[in-house]
Amino acid sequence: MRYTLFADHEDLRSAGVEYTAYPSTLGLEVILTGWKLKPSHALRLHLGLSIQPPVTSSARNDIRPGITAFMMQSSDVLTTSLHVLNFVVVDNLKNMPIGFSIRNTHTPSHELVVAFPPFKESLHFYLPHISVVLHEDTRPTENNPQGGITELEWWCAMVLMGSVGVLASWALWRILRTGKQEKKD
Repeated sequence: MRYTLFADHEDLRSAGVEYTAYPSTLGLEVILTGWKLKPSHALRLHLGLSIQPPVTSSARNDIRPGITAFMMQSSDVLTTSLHVLNFVVVDNLKNMPIGFSIRNTHTPSHELVVAFPPFKESLHFYLPHISVVLHEDTRPTENNPQGGITELEWWCAMVLMGSVGVLASWALWRILRTGKQEKKD
């Protein structure tokens, strides 16, 4: 599992899908090798998203062929967005479709669930865009005389993105641990 925080605009390609990585977005890459997933078994990745303040509205849009966007609005304070590639690379040669959804849960507040296809040798999944946009209020206030985003708001966004990383790591650890136990049986 690897995270990439993009500093610059980059045009990239994964699983036959071209996309743009924008500055300050986070990409998540999951690569499984040396592990078989039989057609009769299921492998799902659950990524918990702890979003504060709570999400007040959400939308799912196919922004272009091969990419689906999930936008989660937290009143007028922030927008959390995830762009999901609709395909993974299986066995280093085939681009296969995946199933995915966002579920509203109580703990954490939302969960991205990704269902992977069977594979014989390897699987490469890439989530190219995780971002948090704080809505800038340019009006000066007593606590923020310059207006704009405060340092506290910036740190809150970093904590949210860190939470996504920790929860994703934990989910992958559970998947791999369950797979090893299954191999022993």
